[in-house]
Amino acid sequence: MQYNLFIDDVLDPIDVTHGSVGVKHIYREYEWYVARNWHEAREMILSLGFPQMVSLDDDLGPNEPSGSDISKFMVNMLLDGVKMPENFVYHVHSLNPTAAEHIREYWGCMASSFKGK
Repeated sequence: MQYNLFIDDVLDPIDVTHGSVGVKHIYREYEWYVARNWHEAREMILSLGFPQMVSLDDDLGPNEPSGSDISKFMVNMLLDGVKMPENFVYHVHSLNPTAAEHIREYWGCMASSFKGK
């Protein structure tokens, strides 16, 4: 099943107003499954499979695993042999610049290794 996964404890996709015009439109024009925390995201991924597109916030609430933790979970799935969709795309909509850059660097290093596997 192809689906898009938006992970944020507060915002809905339509609430994302930052980023380039080329990216902002995806939050309005695409359909999204919304997960409010790590546990919901994990359950969706395990039941629906690896998403075609994921958009991550880093801060998912007090004492909750972060968007970085979700990224690590997803990459571990790939390491365990789960196939990444051919045209997989990730976005980071976190307003925390340090956390957002950390997630982007992680995906930049890891996700490209799994394209087409």
